Amino acid sequence: MEERVSFGEAFILFWKNYINFTGRARRAEFWWWMLWSSFLFVPLSALAIIIVAAMFFTLLNGLILDMFFSLFVLIICVILFVLICLVLFIPNLSLLIRRFHDTGRSMIVPIIYMAVILGYNFIQPIVAANINENNSVLWIFALLFMLTFTGLTIYILIVVLLPSQPEDNKYGRGPAGKKFEQGHTPTSHKSYSETTSGSHHTHYE
Repeated sequence: MEERVSFGEAFILFWKNYINFTGRARRAEFWWWMLWSSFLFVPLSALAIIIVAAMFFTLLNGLILDMFFSLFVLIICVILFVLICLVLFIPNLSLLIRRFHDTGRSMIVPIIYMAVILGYNFIQPIVAANINENNSVLWIFALLFMLTFTGLTIYILIVVLLPSQPEDNKYGRGPAGKKFEQGHTPTSHKSYSETTSGSHHTHYE
């Protein structure tokens, strides 16, 4: 039986496979990184909430200078949040694709999902700007968009919870396959039994 990816190894593999859209990623690798990711976003989000609460408190008490300071800190938090999201976007996509590969699925759904997320960032301001207008077409479009996003989110959550496909597939070796050394990335299913894989993580479960 193959070794499972540890908490520390998942962090290293995430950055080593920054733009690796081939190969497979076991559940342990995926969920350990989700935990690492929460260490980045949860404290930052909590700090932003505290700052917003402090801004309202200072505004109610007429402390204008304190409010502007809180606003400045909030802007810094938002900038950091956006920068982190930009830095993690590609490796998060590659990890999700490899997790899909590990269950025998293609990268189509993860790519569509990320495109929907990007689209939301453009659509949300438009909807917010017209929230008081009776624009039925806009609201129908926004509703369909949210239903699509919700459906894809549920489907992806189910897939990433699935166990690895035990046998080898066209994306890499399965947990039941013979353990092999790291090396060249094969280009066909046949080559997985003859050559080695270029993914840094396919020998883990």
